[in-house]
Parts: sequence; C-alpha cells; structure tokens
Amino acid sequence: MGGGCPEERGRDAPGTEGGLTTEGGLPWGQKEGRPEAGPSPGSAVPASGPSAIATPGTGRSGPASAQGLPEGRGNLSSMTSRKKLQGLVAATMTPMTPDGQINLPVIPQYVDYLVNEQNVKNVFVNGTTGEGLSLSIQERKQLAEEWMCQGKDKLDHVIIHVGALSLLESQELARHAAAIGAGGIAVIAPFFFKPTNKDELVTFLQKVASEAPDVPFYYYHIPPLTGVKIRVEELLDGIRERIPTFQGVKFSDTDLLDLAQCIHNNETEQLEFLYGVDEQLLGALAVGANGAVGSNLRSDSLLQSSLHV
Repeated sequence: MGGGCPEERGRDAPGTEGGLTTEGGLPWGQKEGRPEAGPSPGSAVPASGPSAIATPGTGRSGPASAQGLPEGRGNLSSMTSRKKLQGLVAATMTPMTPDGQINLPVIPQYVDYLVNEQNVKNVFVNGTTGEGLSLSIQERKQLAEEWMCQGKDKLDHVIIHVGALSLLESQELARHAAAIGAGGIAVIAPFFFKPTNKDELVTFLQKVASEAPDVPFYYYHIPPLTGVKIRVEELLDGIRERIPTFQGVKFSDTDLLDLAQCIHNNETEQLEFLYGVDEQLLGALAVGANGAVGSNLRSDSLLQSSLHV
C-alpha cells in the first residue's frame, strides 16, 4: 500500500495551527491529549475499532492538502499487479473529540488495533459507519490522509468512499484520493435527486471515476439508505466499457438473488464482491461473495478461511 507520513508528526509546521490542517498544510493531528491505549485482547469490541467515539460535529473551513503524500498510482498496470481485495474489510468509525471535532490522534491506535488484535488489514474509510456524508469535505480529506499515513506498511488496502450529493464534491474527493495514493475509491448513488435508470447512474459514476483514472473503482450499493433500487446485475452489464477502472461492488443489500446473479454472470471479469450486511454474511458467502465490509465483524480463523484469506 502506498502513502507516507510527515517525518515529524505533531510539530507545528507551515500551514498548521494547533496541529490541525489549514490551507496548504497536512493533518498533523493534535499534539497533546492522545487517548489511552485501545481495548485489551479478547474484549468484545467490533472489528472497526475502539468504542470511544462521539457524534460528528461541524466541519472546518479551508481545503485539505495532500502535500508530502504520493501523487497517485502511476498507470493502469498498477491495478493488474495489485493484491486482490478480499476477506475482512473494516468499515471504520470516525473518532471525535467531546467538542465534535475529528480526533486524528486516535487513528494510529485504531490501525494497530485492527492489524494486531483483529488481523484485519483492509479498511473502508468515510462510509456509512464512518458517517462520511455528515462530515465536511475538509474533514473527509483529513481522515483519508491520516488513514493513508498511519496505514503505510501496515494495511493492504485503504478504500476511500468519495460519494456525495454534489457531483463536483465527489469529483474533488476522487482527485484527492488519487493524489494521496488510495488503494481504491467507492461511490454511493446520489440519493436526493436520484438516478431513475441504469444509464443515469452509470453516467454519474463514470464522471467521478474519470477524475481518478488510475485508481480501482467500486460502486457502493446500499438501496435501504439511498432509495436507488437499480439492480446491480443490470448495472454491471457493459460497465467496464464506460468505467475501465471498475473493480467491484460493496453490496449492502439483503437481495442475495441479485448478488448471486452478479457473481455468476461476471465470473470471467475478476470483479470483487464485498458484502456489507453483517447479519447475512454467511448467506452471501454461500453464493460466492469474496469479502465482507462490516462494523461488527470479528477476525476468526474459520471465517478467514471461508473468505480465502
């Protein structure tokens, strides 16, 4: 996994104020008040990490910068040689301070907990569990940067959800994810002015994916929240002709027939189908899902074996 951290995190630097990102700076994190160590081995805590997490608050102004981080993934050949995304993927929560600010210093602890205590080396950042759509664009960028920094040489895949109601904001987040070397980007369907057919949805997805042309792209299918009920089986027909970087689906729906047909009809495409409804994971595995994105999953040798890890 790509990515890099500032050599001296926590020291005031140009573009920072009190350890927080300002225009032209990096998300260095807070210098003091780092929380206590994470949960002890064997404690009943979700795979997504420590539980001392509050509700997101208001965002900060000013654009985030990817200064000091990788400038992207190079070319499409990097996609063919990448490690396959499979097995357990933690849908990460967003740690918050008591006053409603994102708590970046928790992320190093979070990474170590996932890797060392849960044996989980893939994360899905700024998704539903992370309340990404309730955060500002600035906060989402800061979190993406911090996960890339802290996951360097520890995590296999950092997938950044860049979906938004605004196409321009989603495109901005996609460019940012590419600039910091994200392992993939995912996009939810716009859910206020909804696409009414496959072509409208694919057009939206294509316009976002084209802003990160070297980054694997995932469609985040979650109709219970978006109200967009276009079947994924229909969506996938010919999708790589319009989105060459299309890599797979985060499938967060209970329609296992749709999932099974997607897998059966695309066996030669080497797509990745990551299931997102924890309660139905065993059923999804039975029809061929090769991974799970969840917030209540525990690493288990039998489960890891079932997921071909």
